Amino acid sequence: MYLIVFDGEQAGWRLERDVLLAALRRDWPQIAVTEIGEEVRDISWPLPGSDGLSEAYVHSDGTCLYVDGPIDQAAQWAVWYRRLVPDGIDLMLCDDEYSFAVPVGPQTSASELVTAGS
Repeated sequence: MYLIVFDGEQAGWRLERDVLLAALRRDWPQIAVTEIGEEVRDISWPLPGSDGLSEAYVHSDGTCLYVDGPIDQAAQWAVWYRRLVPDGIDLMLCDDEYSFAVPVGPQTSASELVTAGS
């Protein structure tokens, strides 16, 4: 499991649910988004190409995207999520054990994240 996260309290910003839903539907129209409404699993969707075995979901406060899948998928979603978060806010990719934490900048590529997280 990987987390793409920013400190919403420090940033004074959050990714609003409707903005995230609109971006998902615009950029990934083929995926089935499920609105669950739980604190940690507010919105969920299967990762494309995973045959339903891997998924992504967001925290209700809009500060964390969880990717339950391989690092290459987490890196791709981190780059996508970065486009939704203002440039001045620090975004990190880490695993659920916090054994690494990699900054995701506006120009960061998925391959750079995979290399750093491997």
